[in-house]
Amino acid sequence: MPLTNSEHALAYAGDEHHPLVEAFLERRWPGSRPCLDISANDEMFDYALSEQHQHRGQALVSYLRSGLTAWESLERVARWRWGDQGPPRWLDFAAGCGRVTRFARECVAPGSLSIAELSAVAVAFQRDVLGIESHTSSTAPADLDDLGDFDFLTALSLFTHLPDELFSSWLEKLYSMLAPGGLLLFSTNGENVLFPGRELDDRGFCFEAVSESLELDLGTYGTTWASTEFVRSAIRSECPSATVHVCLERGLWHFQDIWVLEKPLTDAADPDGEATSSPGMSRESLRLDLPAEGYLDTCVVLGPGTLQVAGWAIDRQEPSHKVEIEVTLNGEIVATAVANRIRPDLVEFLGEEFAASGWVADYECSRSLDPDALLSVVSRSAGGRESVVHMSRLEGADLTRRAAGGLEEVRAANLHLRARTAELEQRIEWMERSRFWRLRNLWFRVTGRR
Repeated sequence: MPLTNSEHALAYAGDEHHPLVEAFLERRWPGSRPCLDISANDEMFDYALSEQHQHRGQALVSYLRSGLTAWESLERVARWRWGDQGPPRWLDFAAGCGRVTRFARECVAPGSLSIAELSAVAVAFQRDVLGIESHTSSTAPADLDDLGDFDFLTALSLFTHLPDELFSSWLEKLYSMLAPGGLLLFSTNGENVLFPGRELDDRGFCFEAVSESLELDLGTYGTTWASTEFVRSAIRSECPSATVHVCLERGLWHFQDIWVLEKPLTDAADPDGEATSSPGMSRESLRLDLPAEGYLDTCVVLGPGTLQVAGWAIDRQEPSHKVEIEVTLNGEIVATAVANRIRPDLVEFLGEEFAASGWVADYECSRSLDPDALLSVVSRSAGGRESVVHMSRLEGADLTRRAAGGLEEVRAANLHLRARTAELEQRIEWMERSRFWRLRNLWFRVTGRR
């Protein structure tokens, strides 16, 4: 039965205090506790569940991690432009059910943040549960109500779904909604993440009527890829006065490209032919430090007190940097590693420059490992940005992990084929001491099955 928050069905209620959620917040969120209620209609959480093979705890971490990662990038842009006070008026467009805004609302001035969203359920959830001023969007830009002008307008994962005609018209519309000196931040799928079997047309554009949404019309909300030149051409056409401050390849979630445009104080150029700068604009170029990208391939309990964790990690922004890995159990650092091992299987997936990006971390102790211990794997980029690669109970992590391209399945299969019979017997003994096994035996006794 779904949880509820007043009139809203929930996939997760913040007062559940799931141990993985609490551990994630303790590690990654230093601010006041955000609202953690997640709508039962949040398609991004459904996607996380699917991605994590219906493991609810890991899906919660994945969902919150993606929202926080996006917020951290938005916050860096806002701080570069407005300093500590933040943007006076910020609209998050196509905001969904609050994956990002649940974090943003804790860090901006009261009343400065609002959202627009096509889904009536999402609008109501953000308004009623997250307490954010919410507006109903429209499929066509011409049908959008007048929402006023905004200093900061963000549109994540909108232009990754629009067909050609809506791509251009929404870009023009959103830019027109900026106040003088305002910033528009949006994301696109670049040509480097084009699915196999798809091709960009002569303009550098591809639209396919497929998406994760079950609510929106696939004809107007599918999956879109656009080359850098296509996007720049669209900016020149629809936002001719804009200054492009950022075009960061795979800057959002290691997948989507980030674009940041500035609207000049006036549409006229200054005598030197450049857009007039906004008051308070930093003289330094805008730089977004990206988190490292990586995966946990395998986590294997080799004996009563022996654990081996392995995976890969890269820093796309600083390819020569070897990412640092930290492994903790119940918050205690038990192993560290550097992602510098040769992994020939990574070349096809990541490219030759990242061939030496594997890592292995070993941990041994004199006591038996607790199956309920909380395992966390964290990476750190050259810029010092931290990211949670994996977080779960040790019992749940003592399984092969998947990732794009099937790398983990192949690696895990080879690992298990080499496993000795004694190790397998030890693992069975370890599982029998786990909480799941104890509850299983109790259930059998209660039901008389054993």
